[in-house]
Amino acid sequence: MKVVGVIAEFNPFHNGHQYLFHTIRNIYEADYLVVIMSGNYVQRGEPALIHKFSRTRMALEAGADLVLELPLPFAISSAELFGLGGIMALSSLNTVTHIAFGCEETQPDPDIFSSIAHFLIEEPASFQEAIKKRLSQGMSYPAARKEALLSLGLFPPEQLSLLDSPNNLLGIEYIKGINRIHSSLIPIMIPRNGSGHHETASGIRKILTKESPDLSTLSEWMPEHAVTILKQQWNDQYPVTADDYSCYLYYALTTHNAQYYTDNCILSQDEAARIYRNLPGFSGFTSFCHRVKSKQYAYTRISRAMLRIILDQPHLTITDQNALPSLPYLRLLGMKKEASHLLSKASIPIISKPAHMKKYKEGFKELSANSLYYQIPALKYHNRPILELECSPIIY
Repeated sequence: MKVVGVIAEFNPFHNGHQYLFHTIRNIYEADYLVVIMSGNYVQRGEPALIHKFSRTRMALEAGADLVLELPLPFAISSAELFGLGGIMALSSLNTVTHIAFGCEETQPDPDIFSSIAHFLIEEPASFQEAIKKRLSQGMSYPAARKEALLSLGLFPPEQLSLLDSPNNLLGIEYIKGINRIHSSLIPIMIPRNGSGHHETASGIRKILTKESPDLSTLSEWMPEHAVTILKQQWNDQYPVTADDYSCYLYYALTTHNAQYYTDNCILSQDEAARIYRNLPGFSGFTSFCHRVKSKQYAYTRISRAMLRIILDQPHLTITDQNALPSLPYLRLLGMKKEASHLLSKASIPIISKPAHMKKYKEGFKELSANSLYYQIPALKYHNRPILELECSPIIY
């Protein structure tokens, strides 16, 4: 039995995702398709534009058999921790055999991806020093890492061009995750069809966050079923944007000082110092992120830090190969009845009733974060908020 996993956000679900599902089903002949999906907050460090249950429905109607939620601390972490969390989730089911992801190469070479991933796990001292040197010169971390790799001469420049694409970088992080936990998952690399994932998703979000978006244009970017689902609750339950959280962020920043957030492992000392140095110029979530960002501190790193502050979430790190962050549970968001057996061998709890999350410290915080998310459209559009504790999985 071939069970293929996908780690995704679907923010929102678009034609690129539909192509990925089609390829998994028809070219690779998967028997089942399992999705690990970010919930109401995404890796860019923002609330998801569309809530997780609508995105779950989009995925199920597109061909997914099972959709599970990636716990919040991993969903709003760096690409490395996001990828590791997704791999840990798929592996913990003990029924998933493969992981599929999109890449920019027309003929991807698994050996190249694997060799780069293996080296980036090891990170010898000479490599770390080369990165620090370039960071001190004002380079961004991705640029410093690539230049450091080039300087060591272990990989030819044409191979390191893989690092220029966010899609390829995520693929490398998935392979790193597989190696870190010694997972048996087999990677499937699927060349992108047309625009890359990030460009497509970003383009749709730009349309949807306009003051008066023309939803009729979405059929060019999204499958019809996804457009229909989106239209059903537009200006009712979504959109939700980062700037909707501006007041919550300012309150959190002015209620506690920098030391509080470093002591509670929410910010690094460098992040805290930079954020509080710029606080007098606060004028909103996104504008403040732009104010704080720099060559070394990318917008997404800063926005993730802001979200951790609001949601009281830890800053996950990998400091020791033998002490990786743990995955306490997985939340069932939706499934098709015939796929229920895919959960029977799971090695961690699978939660179908949100009230059961209260047993976990992480779960209690995640419930609070989701309650805040659902309050935003209730205030914006003057309706009754979704109550997380009343939400059941979507069963087809």
